[in-house]
Amino acid sequence: MAMTENEMESKLREQLEHMMTSDDPDNFLDLSSVRTYADVGMLTSNAGLVLRMHDGREFQLTIKRSK
Repeated sequence: MAMTENEMESKLREQLEHMMTSDDPDNFLDLSSVRTYADVGMLTSNAGLVLRMHDGREFQLTIKRSK
């Protein structure tokens, strides 16, 4: 069965949150939080994540299934 956009969002969030708590020296991300678009009240129907870095920078990852 094909993964939905929301399932992909959940899996990515899981992996990123795991990286946040890992002591792995190869963890290049300086994440302080990972939240879904729904969590932050983003006015979109797209699945996606908002990544906040410790220095305050934010990145938005929109998840769209292409096939």
